[in-house]
Amino acid sequence: MLPVCLLTLTTLVFLKGFCSPVDLTLEGAWKGWKEIHAKDYLEEEETFRRMVWEKNLWRIEQHNLEAAQGKHSFQLAMNHLGDLTDEEFNQMLNGFHPDRAGQYEKGVASFQKSATRETPKQVDWRTKGYVTPVKDQGHCGACWAFSATGALEGLLFKKTGKLVSLSEQNLMDCSWNLGNEGCHGGYITQALEYVRENGGINSEHDYPYQEKEESKCRYNPETRVANCTSFVRIQPESEGALEQAVGTVGPVSLAVDARSYQFHFYKSAGPRSGASRATCDW
Repeated sequence: MLPVCLLTLTTLVFLKGFCSPVDLTLEGAWKGWKEIHAKDYLEEEETFRRMVWEKNLWRIEQHNLEAAQGKHSFQLAMNHLGDLTDEEFNQMLNGFHPDRAGQYEKGVASFQKSATRETPKQVDWRTKGYVTPVKDQGHCGACWAFSATGALEGLLFKKTGKLVSLSEQNLMDCSWNLGNEGCHGGYITQALEYVRENGGINSEHDYPYQEKEESKCRYNPETRVANCTSFVRIQPESEGALEQAVGTVGPVSLAVDARSYQFHFYKSAGPRSGASRATCDW
C-alpha cells in the first residue's frame, strides 16, 4: 500500500499549487483538445488535468509571444502531452541515464576527427534513403532503444541498400542483463552491445513495438535482419568529431536533453536550449 499512499500524497501536494479556478473562457478549447486526443478522465482527476493543461497553454502562448519579439528562434504548439506536468513527462519519456552511462562506455573505441578525412559541407541522410519514418515511443521511456535502432537502420541501408525498420521491442525485452530497463530507461551502448553479443536483431515487422516491456524475450534468430559487429563512441565534447561522423559515416545514435517544456511542445524551427549529455527524448 505504501506506493499508493505516496502517489496520493504527491498528487495532493501538487494540487495545492494549483488552487486557482479554471479559466471558463477556455472551456471550448479544453473540450476540443480532449476530443482530438481521446482524453477521458475520472471526475476527481478532470480539474487537476485541466489546470495542468491551462498552465502549459499559457507557457506556450508566452513563448510564442516572445518568439514574435525575436527572443526565440522557434515556435511551440499544444499537443497530446498538454495534460502532463514536467515531472510526469520526464519520468515517462526521458529514459537515458547519463549519470550511469560512463560505466558502460569504458573500453569502447573512440571516433576522433581526422585531418585527412574530408567532411562534406552538408548532408541529409533522409533524402538518400537512410532514415525510416518518424516513430512514436508513446508513454514509455525507451528513447535509448529508438536511438540505437535509428543508427543501425541507416548503416544497414548503407551496406545493403535496404531500409528496414528494426525492433525496439527486441532491445527492450532482451537486454536487461546488460543494464537496460525497458520503459524505465537504458543505454545506447548496451543496446548495441546486445545486438553484437546476440548476433542480430529482428525487424519491427517480426517483433512489433508494444509500448511496454514484455516478461519474455521473443528474439528469433531465424528472422534476424541486421547485426552489429562493433561500434565506436564519438569523442566527447567534440563538435568536429560529431560533424565528421555524421557527414562521412551515416546517422549517429545520440541522446538529447529534452527536459525543458520547450521540447515537449516544440512545433517548428530549431530549439537552442543549451545542449548537454543528458536525458532524451522526443
